[in-house]
Amino acid sequence: KKSLCDALGSGASLFDLKGLNSCHTAYRRTSGWNLPVGYLISAGIMPIVAGNVTVAADARTVESFFNNVCAPGTRGVLGPTIGGTKFDGLCDACKGDCA
Repeated sequence: KKSLCDALGSGASLFDLKGLNSCHTAYRRTSGWNLPVGYLISAGIMPIVAGNVTVAADARTVESFFNNVCAPGTRGVLGPTIGGTKFDGLCDACKGDCA
C-alpha cells in the first residue's frame, strides 16, 4: 500500500492532506490532536471553521478539512455536542466504538 508521499512524489505537501482520512489518538489529546491540529491551523493549511454554541470550532474545523476522521473520545464527557447529543462528525473513520 502506498503512502501519500509515495503517491505524490517529491511534490507532496501538508496541503495534500485536505480531503484524506485522518486518525487521532483521541479528541483534544496533546500529541494526537492539539499539536497536529494546532500546527495545521497556525501554518495556514487548515482554515478555521467557526463553531457555534453547540459544537466546538476545532471539531468543525477538522471535520470540514478531512474526508473521514477518527478521534476517540468525542462521544465521551469532554466531547463536543449538538443540542446535548454527542457530535458524531469525528467518528466516521473509526472501527468499533468511538467513545
